[in-house]
Amino acid sequence: MDYRKNRIAHKILHTVEGAENHGGMLLNFKNSTDSNPVVKQFVKWYLDQTRQEKYRIRKIFTELKKQNLISFKKDEENNSRIILENEGKDALLYKKIGTITILKDKKWDKKWRIVLFSMPDNLKPQRNLARTILKKLQFTPLQDGVWIIPLPCKNEVETLFDILKIRPHLKFIETPKLDCEESITKKALDLFW
Repeated sequence: MDYRKNRIAHKILHTVEGAENHGGMLLNFKNSTDSNPVVKQFVKWYLDQTRQEKYRIRKIFTELKKQNLISFKKDEENNSRIILENEGKDALLYKKIGTITILKDKKWDKKWRIVLFSMPDNLKPQRNLARTILKKLQFTPLQDGVWIIPLPCKNEVETLFDILKIRPHLKFIETPKLDCEESITKKALDLFW
């Protein structure tokens, strides 16, 4: 099962993520006293399903556990709780990142946006992911950790760095003039106009 394409699997991961601050989601839905609104909504939805659908949902839980996206742990009161594993957190992270887009204006506002970042080696996976996403969003690299784009995008870039938990390493500059090789700026402009 590909959890990225399965609506129910994504709903489960999202619900378990919402329950993280409460020590995870109780596995016993029928007797759930969870006060978290995300979990309450999921439990209500689950209980409204047909017997066949409930079986399918339980199979998806098992598959998510096999893929190490969630796990089942006992709490102090011996209740089984569903916990989101690191792989599950990453799955949700990639889903959120996939929704980031930068809209092109009809006419260029004559401003360049420069994204600068420098990170220690312990953040190398996040740094590499940030680079990959900036490329996908059609940023042009000037050098390591320096990217340009001729579109308004501060909110989108900040959201990306927030999701990756590397926002303190971000510098964002908006400037009307960019002093670099003309071929680089032409390449960046040609991507959009």
